[in-house]
Amino acid sequence: MTKSANLGTTERSQMGEALLERRPFLRLDAIPVAPSLTPSQERGLCNARTLCEDDVPQLVRALVDHTLAAPTRNARLRPLFGPVNVSVLNRRRRVATEWLRAVLAGGLDEATLRQVGRSWLPQLTGAGPEPGAALALGRECFEYVRGAFAARLLDEPCDNLVPRALALDAVETVLRAHLRAFEAAQLG
Repeated sequence: MTKSANLGTTERSQMGEALLERRPFLRLDAIPVAPSLTPSQERGLCNARTLCEDDVPQLVRALVDHTLAAPTRNARLRPLFGPVNVSVLNRRRRVATEWLRAVLAGGLDEATLRQVGRSWLPQLTGAGPEPGAALALGRECFEYVRGAFAARLLDEPCDNLVPRALALDAVETVLRAHLRAFEAAQLG
């Protein structure tokens, strides 16, 4: 008999409440002003490009599949959606590729930020011309990309994790600037 099996019901319920305590999820926050990368972030971005450039096609496929599955996550809505049109799939893959390459290139210039907010993310989410419709799914895309880059950058053990942590910091800084541009474009 295990030790937990010997606990009384009140002790077990107190232990269960402690185990089910919700922790806050640290979501990506938008940067209030357009940043410029520090020299350490520039080096980190170079490391991120070296480590992740070959994985961009795989990340694109996963991101597009994630955005296409979003409307059908609700079981009641599944019958309303049919197979995906090839042109929609290709368009989303193209904009996802451009966006992920801009993230790895450190695209913080005004033209890139405008493209992210007004073209790439609205097309990737498939929200249409309605302002604000793409906001929830767009934020979800940012978290998905952030997690994918974190998984790729920290996927193997190494003696010194500082260069990889700097790479992740640089990618997150670029993503935060892109999120600010996207939210500004969606909220008007």
